Amino acid sequence: MTSSAAVTPTCSIIIPAYNEEKLLPETITRLLQTMRDVSPDPFDVIVVDNDSTDHTAEVAAGLGATVVHEPHRHIARARNTGAAASDSDILIFVDADTWVNRPLLEETLRLMRTGTCCGGGARLAFDRDVGTAVAAAVCVWHGLSGWFRWAAGSYVFCERRAFCEVGGFNETYYAGEEIFLSRALCKWGKRNNRQFVIVDEAVVTSARKFDWFSGAGIAREVIKLLLNPFRLRRRNACQFWYERPADADPPPPSDH
Repeated sequence: MTSSAAVTPTCSIIIPAYNEEKLLPETITRLLQTMRDVSPDPFDVIVVDNDSTDHTAEVAAGLGATVVHEPHRHIARARNTGAAASDSDILIFVDADTWVNRPLLEETLRLMRTGTCCGGGARLAFDRDVGTAVAAAVCVWHGLSGWFRWAAGSYVFCERRAFCEVGGFNETYYAGEEIFLSRALCKWGKRNNRQFVIVDEAVVTSARKFDWFSGAGIAREVIKLLLNPFRLRRRNACQFWYERPADADPPPPSDH
């Protein structure tokens, strides 16, 4: 997805995807338009088919994305597989159910071009109302994210050099890999006089998990992980990130 096949992209947008044929068209279409509006530089979109059983790979390829296959259902590994398929200096990791707006992408690229930023993340916004309790939890997350400079997994950007030197996403963990990468990049930044930044612009992500799981169930799983972070090393303890009901996804919203 570059302006010329002979030109190395300056930016790669990497989307890990498992059974995402319903939401990928909206995600990729919006990304393509936004990237073209924001920057004349060459870019590509890489979709990592994480062993899907639907038409995820075909849908992504049909929209012009580069598709690579990662057979092991592991989010961190899928993200790393996508990064390994890229030659770009700037890596942006976006979830398949997430929509990136123009102000966020503009600010991301501006920061990365300053030479003072090694990476970062964005604030979270959902595609619909999620209720008072969830909204309060998101406010708490924003406080933690800003204070500790933790990027949410739905949108993470970084310099390739920094990403490679810290070893990419830590594949020891089946969830929370974005937190460990954020911490590693913050440390790398301190050593190399670069900042890891959580930008004020929000990325819009789907609230579908709140349809799939009860609020009490989500709270219970989060508390378990907070009390015992070593559970993140076992996929069967991270099913909130890996399970979904059959035919669970609604059509994407028409506007954000």
